[in-house]
Amino acid sequence: MLELRQITKEYQSGSEVVRALKGVDLAFRRSEFVSILGPSGCGKTTMLNIMGGLDQYTDGDLVIDGISTKQYRDADWDAYRNDTIGFVFQSYNLISHQTVLANVELALTLSGVSSSERRQRAAKALEQVGLGDQINKKPAQMSGGQVQRVAIARALINDPDIILADEPTGALDSETSIQVMSILKDISQRKLVIMVTHNPELAEQYSTRIVRLSDGNVLSDSDPYIPGTEPELLTEADILPAQAAASAVGSVSATSTVASVQSAVSVSAAETAISATAGAYAGSAESFSAVDAAAASLRAGCFRRSSGRIDCCRGERQRQAGEAPP
Repeated sequence: MLELRQITKEYQSGSEVVRALKGVDLAFRRSEFVSILGPSGCGKTTMLNIMGGLDQYTDGDLVIDGISTKQYRDADWDAYRNDTIGFVFQSYNLISHQTVLANVELALTLSGVSSSERRQRAAKALEQVGLGDQINKKPAQMSGGQVQRVAIARALINDPDIILADEPTGALDSETSIQVMSILKDISQRKLVIMVTHNPELAEQYSTRIVRLSDGNVLSDSDPYIPGTEPELLTEADILPAQAAASAVGSVSATSTVASVQSAVSVSAAETAISATAGAYAGSAESFSAVDAAAASLRAGCFRRSSGRIDCCRGERQRQAGEAPP
């Protein structure tokens, strides 16, 4: 999903060139909870800002879904920040005179979403973080932990693939920090969560992977990832679009497709399951339509980053009908 290849970052400070990052190589899984640890000034926040498209790298490459960003234009970075990334900051960055619902809605104002849908999605995001009954309060009427949960809800409202959190527990007490970490841990079951922190105890307790930086270099990585060396695991979010498709068409074939996919543990296994189910129902055009609907939902939902990988169902239908595949 996200890969840093020999990333360097240099700043000009007077007559000196400061090298904040010195050839960082890191790749991240589609869903995991990664904590970035290191002393102040080691490059943690600089790296987070580069991954979020808030700062530009000097050399190297940031690869997103297998695509280099070297030729990205401003519009590409805007789309990446808006659609792929959710930010959680230590300072919350909420508007004090607005309700928490309005603060969360604000993240959708540039997305062309209607006001009614914005309100509905904001309320749902706040429910996800346990604040469904606090939507009309203002930030000053809430505790620090509640305000940080509002910030997490705001990061979730666009349904981003990646959550970047910069010291999200830095201003919180121990009990409240645990609540926030539990929420981030839950989110990491279906998304990539990358957190910068100075708290190694919380990182060890809640993260699935810890990367330590020192002087702009990766000092250690508890669970390194090399793209292509591990099966891409399915998450709960992978199954939901297919479940919705099966429910909509009410078909045995679509339901069978979903059941097969649910029993799979990896993307490749899911593809095989869809292909096999499509072949089993090859005799019925109506069944083809139902299976195709489930496969299309999977393709549009969880596998949208790899479009074309799950075309086996449609291809099977076209072969049976004597049509040439596109």
